[in-house]
Amino acid sequence: MTVHEALDAHVIGQLDRLGRASGQDLVGELATLFEADADAQVIEMHRALDKADAAAVARSAHNLSGASATLGATDLAQLCATLESQSAMGNLSNGEPLLEAVELELGLVHSAFAAHDSAA
Repeated sequence: MTVHEALDAHVIGQLDRLGRASGQDLVGELATLFEADADAQVIEMHRALDKADAAAVARSAHNLSGASATLGATDLAQLCATLESQSAMGNLSNGEPLLEAVELELGLVHSAFAAHDSAA
């Protein structure tokens, strides 16, 4: 997957059009908020996994999944949804590898937002 594939072009295009219509950099503003929250959610998931707190992992994964889907980071959203569903059932056996995959995909999303910002 390339960096640009980390974000759904259709979703980003819609956000760009909304931003232009309102005279603001909507994607840039949302990306800044998303990135700060995403990083905090990942930190929380690490803490929760260290404590074997499946409910807290599920909560943070749910939050990150929803935010990711809203901004077109569909692969990230799917990874988070998988981590959420397994954690919600009390299954943390795949928690570490799934969280590693989330972090790798989040890095691609960060890069995709940066590439979008520099192209705008």
